[in-house]
Amino acid sequence: MEIALWEQDLDAAWSVAHEGICDRSLLVTLAGKLESVRPSDEVGLYRRVVPLIVEQTNNSAYDEAIKLIRKVGGLMKAQKQLSQFGDYLAELRVQFKPKRNFIKLLDGVARSAAE
Repeated sequence: MEIALWEQDLDAAWSVAHEGICDRSLLVTLAGKLESVRPSDEVGLYRRVVPLIVEQTNNSAYDEAIKLIRKVGGLMKAQKQLSQFGDYLAELRVQFKPKRNFIKLLDGVARSAAE
């Protein structure tokens, strides 16, 4: 994937991303490059990466995940999918309920999205 990204071959990078396990930083890089051309694919990649980050179970990882979740929210809002974003937040809440510090940060995102 690193080579495909370096060559700006987003289709090849996208294919590699779905063939196996990829470094999350490369997935985030690919997602950022897809923003202008394939925003729904960008959302999918961020949603794939967020659980990997949260599983690190530390506050800096939670902060990183929240930044990506906010980005997903902005993208979904632009695509008129705000209700789906609410569903996504609810899924994360259920999936990571034992991670209290993450849930507190996630609640802040939910409050912001409701405004």
